[in-house]
Amino acid sequence: MRRAGFAIKLRDFEAYERDLLPEAWTAHRRAFFRAFTQHVLVLPQFFDLAVYLP
Repeated sequence: MRRAGFAIKLRDFEAYERDLLPEAWTAHRRAFFRAFTQHVLVLPQFFDLAVYLP
């Protein structure tokens, strides 16, 4: 379930990247990266979600 939720969030942010100028979603991007580093880059979640890192 966690992987599915992360995949949906990642898809949303990829859509923001395609459709918006970088300045228009700076705060959202920073919040996403902050949440990513706090919740994904920790063991054992790192290994579950490592396929999304590239």
